[in-house]
Amino acid sequence: MLFTLTILIVIIAKTGINNYWSPYSWGRLPVNLLTISVISTFFAFLISYIISTKTIINTVLRLPILNHLGKISYGLYLYHFPVFSFFQSLQIKIMSNIYIYILVNIITTYVIALLSWLIIEKPINYLKENKLLSIK
Repeated sequence: MLFTLTILIVIIAKTGINNYWSPYSWGRLPVNLLTISVISTFFAFLISYIISTKTIINTVLRLPILNHLGKISYGLYLYHFPVFSFFQSLQIKIMSNIYIYILVNIITTYVIALLSWLIIEKPINYLKENKLLSIK
């Protein structure tokens, strides 16, 4: 919290109070820097509270399946768009059923993300953790 407040004070001091309060477009919702800062700080405290206490949310977040999805989440994010675009460009007749189409896309994205984690990310993390790879 102290770090966030320090950053806010520095931003206000550098840009001036008028620039700080001026709204800009964030999607369709006009917001300002203060709004984003307050929301970010709120969620940072909420996550910190959830992690540090024995709550049902903490228990759910520690489920092995969610832990696994967290490990491959970057791959899921990275590969979902190319996979969906690829299958959309094929326009296969079996894909006329939207549920099958979505299921095939999700499974394909999951498999590619899992392979990416096993072949690329996990070995790099191992090297980094054992100080065999220096990333600065």
